[in-house]
Amino acid sequence: MKTSEKFILNKIKLGEEEYFEQVFKMYYFALCLYSKKFVKSYEIAEEITQDVFMKLWEKREQIEITTSLKAYLFKATHNFSINFLNHEKIENKYKSFHFNVLKELELNPPDNYYEPELEKKIQNAIDSLPKKCREIFEQSRFEFLKYNEIAEKRGISVKTVEAQISKALKILRKKLNR
Repeated sequence: MKTSEKFILNKIKLGEEEYFEQVFKMYYFALCLYSKKFVKSYEIAEEITQDVFMKLWEKREQIEITTSLKAYLFKATHNFSINFLNHEKIENKYKSFHFNVLKELELNPPDNYYEPELEKKIQNAIDSLPKKCREIFEQSRFEFLKYNEIAEKRGISVKTVEAQISKALKILRKKLNR
């Protein structure tokens, strides 16, 4: 890392906003364009880039950059973009599953279909999930939090959130298909 980058990074670590703003202005547009290559939407790319800078600012005191600041920001943007796409893929699977279940119920309603009874079965199935799994599932489905928001709130990785949601859906499918 160049001496000037070390100086700027140290100033950011000390909380000096003007240096952070300088880096933001220098790289924001390029990072948005880079993220757009992955996510195909400039608006989403802007959100991702803002998240990268927000994380840089929030974690500024702990961040250790061994490469250049530019390389770090592009790698972070790449990772955030890929995480977004992975989350979107899982979300689409869930939506597809949910749509198919609703379509099946619509086409072949069970003889004993009674909504409050079904709600009770669903709630019992959710309540039977392991505690951590249930809490993560509820944050995703009822609090409408994104996987990265859940991960950040809980101090876990997005992969762990994805695994817990996947586990919850498998358990719920088994319990509700009896």
